[in-house]
Amino acid sequence: MQLGGYFVSEEAEKAAVGDAFQRFQEATRRADLLTIEMGKIGKELGVLSDALKRPQDFALLLETSRLTIGKQNAGLTRPLSELPESYLNWDNLSRLIMDYQEAVATKTELAGKLGIK
Repeated sequence: MQLGGYFVSEEAEKAAVGDAFQRFQEATRRADLLTIEMGKIGKELGVLSDALKRPQDFALLLETSRLTIGKQNAGLTRPLSELPESYLNWDNLSRLIMDYQEAVATKTELAGKLGIK
């Protein structure tokens, strides 16, 4: 890892590389966790999309803090999806997307500095 051409001790350079690698690992874990969360939300929103396109095929139960979706013929005893209110909240979705983008940008930047592909 290049430290801008300044003269630094070997120990200081090792510490800087170790810190950067730790931050890289944290950014990677965060991006992975956010990807999983986005996948869960996407799956549930996919069911909602189907229900909105063909409402006659689905049973819908709208409660204060969630929406439950089932097949019309099976009812809600075996729901296909239970969407919490937070999945439909613009602020939550915006924060999730921005956090993901930030984690990926940090990971990419540090990977470049560390020479990781």
